[in-house]
Amino acid sequence: MITRINPPHPQSGPVAFLVVCLYGVGVAVSGLLALPVGTEQWWVGVMLLVSALAAGTFIDGGWLWIQREVGFADDRLIVRRWTDISLGRPGRTFPLDGGTRSAITLENVRSLRLERDGVPGVRLTLGYWEPKRVRQLIDALRAAHVPLDGYWVGEYPPWSG
Repeated sequence: MITRINPPHPQSGPVAFLVVCLYGVGVAVSGLLALPVGTEQWWVGVMLLVSALAAGTFIDGGWLWIQREVGFADDRLIVRRWTDISLGRPGRTFPLDGGTRSAITLENVRSLRLERDGVPGVRLTLGYWEPKRVRQLIDALRAAHVPLDGYWVGEYPPWSG
């Protein structure tokens, strides 16, 4: 890919949540090792361990699932989930040639929908993207001459003061 926008990188919120969950796992494991098996306190430790692992998996796994990288290569726009990147999957490709119209439409102020020939292709949730990465995306789309619909025409971002 020539241009990659929002490649996999740690963000403060999910990393902080993961640290809290790992701390909870550490407390639970140390308690489980110090308590007699089968006591009420031991079962509380088991529940803390299960809860911390489930919360970390659900929140950070969900965050990784919704994040996407957008790439521009030749006359193509490539959208890949971060899980696709780590597994080496190709992602979804949208041609950006003159015969195909690709449009970006604003949805819910924090999402973008990619369309090709009027058919919805993929929806990007930008609510968790850092503002500088959203600006890079909009600038790259403009440089690739992708038509921008709705609030994206003009200055970015439309919701900042």
